[in-house]
Amino acid sequence: MFSEALYFFGPLLLFWTCEQKWGYRPAPDSQLIRCGRNIFLSFCIFTLDCAVGLWMFPFLHWFSGMGLGLLPLLGIGFWGNVLATIVSVDLTTFLFHRHFHRNPLLWRIHMVHHMDSQMDVTTGFRFHVAEHALFLPVRFAVMVVLGSTWISAAAAGVFLLVLIYFQHCNFRLPIGVERMTRLVFTTPDMHRVHHSALSQETNSNYGIIFSFWDRWLGSYREIDDQDSIKIGLPDFPDPGNLTLLELLGLPWRLRPGRPGQPPSAPGSGRGNRVLA
Repeated sequence: MFSEALYFFGPLLLFWTCEQKWGYRPAPDSQLIRCGRNIFLSFCIFTLDCAVGLWMFPFLHWFSGMGLGLLPLLGIGFWGNVLATIVSVDLTTFLFHRHFHRNPLLWRIHMVHHMDSQMDVTTGFRFHVAEHALFLPVRFAVMVVLGSTWISAAAAGVFLLVLIYFQHCNFRLPIGVERMTRLVFTTPDMHRVHHSALSQETNSNYGIIFSFWDRWLGSYREIDDQDSIKIGLPDFPDPGNLTLLELLGLPWRLRPGRPGQPPSAPGSGRGNRVLA
């Protein structure tokens, strides 16, 4: 259990330390309460991951060892299995994420992540546990179809974990490094746009590990003036007023036509930012 906790929370501590030294936006006075709430939700995700991992990794080890799955049948070797699993899991996560923005019911669950009025490393796993519970079977099914080894599954999990923390960090890379990095990977500047209060920006930059899914599928958006981005949801300008239990129960307490519907399609929603 200690090794699992180190794997999950170690990167969080590392990036949090970097934020203290190179933080981009000043922390609010209520930072301790907000971060505590976020870390509790992260712990719920961690607990669910541990429970699923107890049977998922042994099953994948047995299944791929039997030569079952697409990759073993095609004779794909060890490194090809690792790479194909990482890319396929990331594409699955991208499509899953985008669907949660477009489906009214699923958006009610995902909005718990977007309600945070600040964005830092603790926002990374501020997810409703129901969202993660829906995602894990989808990710598992993809790896079974591929015939991913347990090592490939672990590698994909590590990449997702680190990039989720990284893209939510409250710091900015040097502009040259930022532009080079975002050619392949999702960066904090990219993901900060996704957490914007403007709907046409919320409906962009869905990528987790790789940035090219957004480029290829038409959802990439670049905002150079990062200072102008307001984080959060306009329907919930002060989410700190909600208790943890209210936050967890929010998706089921919203009524049709009330806040909680998906952001409107890009270019047709609340307020348009003028881009140079």
